[in-house]
Amino acid sequence: MFKFGHIDMETEENPILWDEISKDDFDLIMKCKNLYEQCIAYTGRNIHEVCGCAGNLLNGTDHFLYSFTDDFISKKYDIDGLNANYADEGGWEGHTRKFLVEQAIPRALKALA
Repeated sequence: MFKFGHIDMETEENPILWDEISKDDFDLIMKCKNLYEQCIAYTGRNIHEVCGCAGNLLNGTDHFLYSFTDDFISKKYDIDGLNANYADEGGWEGHTRKFLVEQAIPRALKALA
């Protein structure tokens, strides 16, 4: 079973449209998944920072994945409003991608080093 934190990625109830995710976006998701797994397995001195990084990766990826849904996100979270709020960053998808690439991943890599 393909699971990322609390996200069960292979169930039928999963609203993510996997066919619409580009290879680059999928690679980003897998990078976050691998880093998340490293963070939750970490037992060193920097445990508090690493656990915080795991939370950032999980939440950021969760938000990023839900930008690849059909109607779930628009009904529950008003994605059109979010896209308008973050239009200068490429909408909600661009905003969450930017968070992962510029903040969550570098922070996790630094904490794990």
